[in-house]
Amino acid sequence: QMSKFKRKAHKFYGVIRRKEYFDNLKLVSALKNNVDKKLIVYATRGDAKGIQNVIIQQHIETLYDLRQLSRYRDCLWCMYHYGHVECLKSFVGIFQRLQQEQRQENVEAFLWLHVSDFAGVGLMLSSFHGRIEMVKYILSLFSRQHQKEFLFARNDLGRTALMCSAFEGHIETGKSLLFFLENEQDVMEYICVKNQQNETAIHEAAKNGHTDMIRFVLDTVSTMQHIDCEQQKMQLILHKNSDLLDVFGLACFYKRMETAEFILQQINTTKEKLNVMTQLIRSFHPLKRNLDQDVKITISKWIEQYSSAQK
Repeated sequence: QMSKFKRKAHKFYGVIRRKEYFDNLKLVSALKNNVDKKLIVYATRGDAKGIQNVIIQQHIETLYDLRQLSRYRDCLWCMYHYGHVECLKSFVGIFQRLQQEQRQENVEAFLWLHVSDFAGVGLMLSSFHGRIEMVKYILSLFSRQHQKEFLFARNDLGRTALMCSAFEGHIETGKSLLFFLENEQDVMEYICVKNQQNETAIHEAAKNGHTDMIRFVLDTVSTMQHIDCEQQKMQLILHKNSDLLDVFGLACFYKRMETAEFILQQINTTKEKLNVMTQLIRSFHPLKRNLDQDVKITISKWIEQYSSAQK
């Protein structure tokens, strides 16, 4: 049935030619349920002019009916997902022009109830895929207060946009997100936000072995002037998730040994390093988990190495 909609879209619009356009079930569902196919196809393709023509020529009457505005959500979702900034600019530009035609109330209602309502999701999608320009543009549409609201918004897993970016290792996207926070307190609070598994952004980065992302976050903390940098760094590194695993433990569990070694180097004292390693090995017994044998051997070598250095 999915291939039926692939063929249908290709036949009528001739713009969807690559498999990845249909990899997401939400896009297929939108086509299946006949939710304005042209807009969704143009948004997926990145055809800003096509979107503009469809809205102006065929759907201009729905712009003034708030009950019909929800039809554009799937179109917005595709723009966010594929990072088509020009499409979103064209889309928002239509409503900015309408604002000049003294339809202020409806335009503001649209931007807030629909664009802003989906901006948090768009920010996470864009961050996850490393769409830096899309991240900047989404946040630039709103005031400082609302920017912070979107940055701290969470998905069903409790992840923020920074966590999504950290999970995929998009450092530049992470920098763009932090740029929109006004002060060090907000930046520190954002870095320390926890998901449903009680994990922060560096925990997310450790799972996929994104050492540079962890380094970026810790360096950001180190540059702060109004907090105890070393204490905050240690709290982040030693913080345990709901499975009682800290950042080092997660890196080891997912066999990211280069990342685990880097994290170990960030811990100040040899005593604390040994404590982290020994706790990790013991913690797996009550949790009924088994570390990979090669990982155990590596950790044992590190324990021996640091024990000798301590003596």
